[in-house]
Amino acid sequence: MHIYRTQVTDQDLDHNHHVNNVVYIQWMQNAAEDHGQTAGIIELSDKDNGTWFVREHNIVYKQPAMPGDEVMIETWIENIKGFQSLRKYEIKRTSDQVLLASAYTNWVYVDKDQGKPKKIPAEFKNMFNCPA
Repeated sequence: MHIYRTQVTDQDLDHNHHVNNVVYIQWMQNAAEDHGQTAGIIELSDKDNGTWFVREHNIVYKQPAMPGDEVMIETWIENIKGFQSLRKYEIKRTSDQVLLASAYTNWVYVDKDQGKPKKIPAEFKNMFNCPA
């Protein structure tokens, strides 16, 4: 599991004065990129001439994030199959650990030159501590 933290800013707010739904997706993207950098996957993907594209996002909102909240995004790879990777997220308010949203992203690994999906290298599972 990887933890990414961020602070709610005024720019994150919508007309209801809580965090806009689109911001949650940006947080998920940031957490995934941070995890990928930390685990060395970004560098390995570049060496393998691969890159990642989102196929699907799903978010279930439970409580709103509000101005001044610090938010933590816990993320992990649930599974890797073929050219797809399922990443899960729990988005919580840091101060009281209240679950604000749960989510997942289905990522597709793509060959940079061909623009087509390619099998995810086996060593990625080990780098992400992902079950086989």
